[in-house]
Amino acid sequence: MRVLFMLLALALPAGLCACSSLDLEKSMASSSSTIEERFDAVLECLRASQAASTELDGEFGDDDDEEERSQGSGESRWSLSSAQRAVLRRCGVRIHEVPSEHELFALATLLEFGESLTPEERETVARLSLEPRCRAFAFGLARIFVERGPLDVAAKLMIAGVVELKRPERGRSCWRWWFTNFSTRPAFPRLNRDIAYAFLRVAETGDATAKEVVADLFNERELTPEAIARIRKLADSIRQ
Repeated sequence: MRVLFMLLALALPAGLCACSSLDLEKSMASSSSTIEERFDAVLECLRASQAASTELDGEFGDDDDEEERSQGSGESRWSLSSAQRAVLRRCGVRIHEVPSEHELFALATLLEFGESLTPEERETVARLSLEPRCRAFAFGLARIFVERGPLDVAAKLMIAGVVELKRPERGRSCWRWWFTNFSTRPAFPRLNRDIAYAFLRVAETGDATAKEVVADLFNERELTPEAIARIRKLADSIRQ
C-alpha cells in the first residue's frame, strides 16, 4: 500500500491535472476567496496528487518508489515552500518517509490550510468536510481536526472513512491510519485516550450506523453499556 493512502486515505479517480503550487497559493491567499473556495482549492490539490499517484502506480508499480522520485517532468509543480516545510515539521511528519513530492505537497497543503483557519472558519470546514461529497477525503480531512480540534469532528470523519468497509475491516483500516500518522508523538498515549472518548461521544449522539462503526473499531459486537465500560477502561489504561 502506498504511503499516501496511509497519510491521507484518499480514493480518487485518475486523469486529473496536477495543480501547481503557484496556482494553489494564489487561490489560498486571495483576500476575496471565501472559506468554501479555499476548501475546494485544497480538495482539488488532493485530487490531483492522488491522480499522480495512480498514474505512477500503473507505470512503475508499488515497489519502485525510489525510481518514481527521480522520474517525470512535473515534479517542480510540487515544490515545497519554506512555510510548508515548517508546518510539516510542526506536525511531526517525517519528510524522508514520504516517497514522492506530490504526496508531500498534498499533505503540507492540507496541514497549512488547517493552521490558517480561525475558529469560525474551522466550524465551516467541519461542516463542509462531513458532506457526502467529501467522504473519499475523510481521513485526510480528519487530520486537520486531530491537529487543531475538536477531536469529535476528527472522530466523525474517521467513522465516515470506514463506514463503507466490511465490518471486520473497519478497525484495521482506521487504526492502521491512526498509528501510521501519530504513534511517534510523545503525547500519543494521551491522544489515544482522547480519540477513544471522542468516538464514544459521537456514538452516544449518533445514529445506529455510527454506533455500529464505533463498536467495530473497538472489536465489540455492539455498543452495550458493558462494551462502553470496557472501552473506557482501555482508554484510561493508556493515559499518560
